Amino acid sequence: MPQIPIDWFSCVFYLYPTRSDAEEGTAMRGGTGFLVGIRSPRMPFNAYIYAVTNAHLAPQQDSGDSVYARFNRFDGTFEIIELHEGKWHRHPDADDIAICELGLNLERVNQTYVSESMFLTEKLFIDNGIGPGDDVFMIGRFQTIEGKDQNTPTARFGNISQLFAREVKNSFGLNQLSFIVEMRSLSGYSGSPVFAYLMPFYKRDAHPTTEQPNPPAVNLLPNGVGPWLIGVDWGHLNRFQEVLDQDRKTPEVPPRWVKENSGMSMVVPIDRLTDLLQKEELRQHRNETEAILAEAEMDANSSNPAN
Repeated sequence: MPQIPIDWFSCVFYLYPTRSDAEEGTAMRGGTGFLVGIRSPRMPFNAYIYAVTNAHLAPQQDSGDSVYARFNRFDGTFEIIELHEGKWHRHPDADDIAICELGLNLERVNQTYVSESMFLTEKLFIDNGIGPGDDVFMIGRFQTIEGKDQNTPTARFGNISQLFAREVKNSFGLNQLSFIVEMRSLSGYSGSPVFAYLMPFYKRDAHPTTEQPNPPAVNLLPNGVGPWLIGVDWGHLNRFQEVLDQDRKTPEVPPRWVKENSGMSMVVPIDRLTDLLQKEELRQHRNETEAILAEAEMDANSSNPAN
């Protein structure tokens, strides 16, 4: 896999259930979130910033609770922001994903965001023939080495394991449509962004479609293609092994079972995040802000005779 640009690590922040956990960097509590941004059509260097994570890490709906997001500052310290339950938006189909509007000053915190242009669209998926074996990575919180004075996210690497998303029962007992990837997720990585990064100098076939049943081969660029955000890590598949007796052949009586991590991660597909970002309430807020900017621009032009 090509080297990951260092800026990509700055899109990630940490989530904690209490302020004291965030201040102390309590190792075994909380998870990961990351920032996405929708560019302003009127001011392309500005963006509407949203925090993204799993619904199971956000406060329960109508609970009145909060979670605490910890961001890096330029001065080597961190900043903690309380995110109240009422600020979070959840997917109407109960997918394990939630977003929160942020009035985050990117001039004060050392954070970047993932723009919509980096989302893996259906067209990109088909045109580039993305499928099993393709490289993926995620950036998140490796508990116990996550950093005390500042967040120090860690990358984990793997490969797509199945061609299409499938349903897996999530922590709410619901069937969550998920990409299955071999990536050794652990507690703390829930809410991490997961990216696909196609290797350079590789020829592949695009996925056939009704309009193009025999698509031509795709020649990838010398530096590879991507990365593209394919979704949000929400957990890993567990297996349950029966405990054997001392002879290592006979199951214990009464039977006991041990849970083990299978090494398979589950990823909420990117289209669920797109659904949330296009929620009517959020689009209306962006449109109202754009209208205010347009009015301010007209006032500035009318008061300047040179224009």
